[in-house]
Amino acid sequence: MNIFKYTMDLFFTRFNTPPRVLDIDTTIDEIINKRVSVARFGDGEFDLLLHANDIGFQKMNDELGNRLYEVLNSDNPNLLVCIPKVFTSSDLKRMHYYARRCWIRLLYKKRKAIYKVLDFNKVYGDAFVTRNYIDLEDKSGVGEYFKKIKGIWDSRDIVIVEGRYTRFGVGNDLLSNAKSVKRILCPEKNAYEKYNEILECARNVDKNCLILIALGPTATVMAYDLCRYSYQAIDIGHLDIEYEWYLAGVEDKIGICNKWTNETNSIVDDVTDSLDDDEYTNSIIAVID
Repeated sequence: MNIFKYTMDLFFTRFNTPPRVLDIDTTIDEIINKRVSVARFGDGEFDLLLHANDIGFQKMNDELGNRLYEVLNSDNPNLLVCIPKVFTSSDLKRMHYYARRCWIRLLYKKRKAIYKVLDFNKVYGDAFVTRNYIDLEDKSGVGEYFKKIKGIWDSRDIVIVEGRYTRFGVGNDLLSNAKSVKRILCPEKNAYEKYNEILECARNVDKNCLILIALGPTATVMAYDLCRYSYQAIDIGHLDIEYEWYLAGVEDKIGICNKWTNETNSIVDDVTDSLDDDEYTNSIIAVID
């Protein structure tokens, strides 16, 4: 840790009010009760927006950075923009030591730049709404959290727009209460390069369907665009992997068989893929290579 930069960040926070971010329960309530769409920003999205650097599965480009800035500044009442609830010491206390330390480092490097692009008159949702297990210090309430978040798609027809090997909800009961599940498969890396094609395919979906998007920063932009076309679209991120880790009862991130787990060394490809699941195969309505 750079003690000088850390100290300067502490000094900065004394004179700058943090952004207003809802807690996770309230974020879920907003989604369920108001049927809003959700666009989430994590550290990767901020890196791309600030034109800082690539992230592991998405190359930086000016267009994507500009689109992310557009989403972050949206005033669409049907879109809930979410950012991580990490900007105060009390926010960070809920995390275990290593996760807390990573966010402290990120903040003393980038807090000023992030604050410059935020709207301090806006109330944001918590981007950890889809990442509320592995980084928590106290995991005792996580079962109730997963039960609650499943209410978003309860008895609804859903279409999942996901990377080729994401397989959201496959092999577990995360989507067991949905009315139906269909899938649009997209490139597992650099999906934004096929953005127009993916968006056009998603726009063929019936507007009564809930669209869940697990596609990195592409999902952030797509949720915003689909919301403008009167869909409810949710950037659902790593929720399925978090659920897998919860079911396994692990304390550290592990690979999940036949699922792309980009934060581990468990990367599925044509050689390592062994999934044989007719229900999953039959759910695929489109493939974009």
